[in-house]
Amino acid sequence: MLSIEIVVPTRNRLPKLLRMIDSLSRASMTTDISLRVICDGDPKTHRTLIERGIDSILTDEQYGSVYCRNLIIPTTTDGVLYAVDDIVFQERAIDNAIEEFNDLFPDDDGVLGFTQQGVNGNDAGIALVGRSFVDRYPNRRLFFPEYFHFACQEVLRASSQLGRFHLSKTAIVYHFHPATHRKEYDRTHEDGRIHRTRDLALSKDRERRGLTWGIS
Repeated sequence: MLSIEIVVPTRNRLPKLLRMIDSLSRASMTTDISLRVICDGDPKTHRTLIERGIDSILTDEQYGSVYCRNLIIPTTTDGVLYAVDDIVFQERAIDNAIEEFNDLFPDDDGVLGFTQQGVNGNDAGIALVGRSFVDRYPNRRLFFPEYFHFACQEVLRASSQLGRFHLSKTAIVYHFHPATHRKEYDRTHEDGRIHRTRDLALSKDRERRGLTWGIS
């Protein structure tokens, strides 16, 4: 892996998104990175990003983060770092991630999870994924399309079953989650709560039936 495309869905969270973008300079000093933001039915943020010269795509309505990620990831050509907009990358987090990834997965067939401080998140909630790993998915869509938001559990399940997952202790982000930062609570979290029950029920049903997107 030589370069990374950072894929971030967003909706009505411009200050949080800009906070995340500002953290990239300290997280990557040697890695070739590009940022690709998908504005999920959010034209105001899209216009602001375009004015600032930031690569942004606008969907015609709200579809959810899974749809947004699957819209971009098939077009990537090297490493994919899927992230969220309410984090900040810690010092050298991205440089550490790519160095560790290349040591562990020289064939680019792996998933490296970022340690999330500030919340007890899924180990693959923010992760760097190699091109060869993405290539095994139908039309290179990394996330099972029937989820709205909570889909990384199947990425973790697939990569773990294949022996292709590693949780990094040096690739670190701080997640400003309302579980520990009440003032961070917003409409996106409300939407998440609405879809969480269905997404997790779907996940449990698929796991019970032995189904894991990408490998079964």
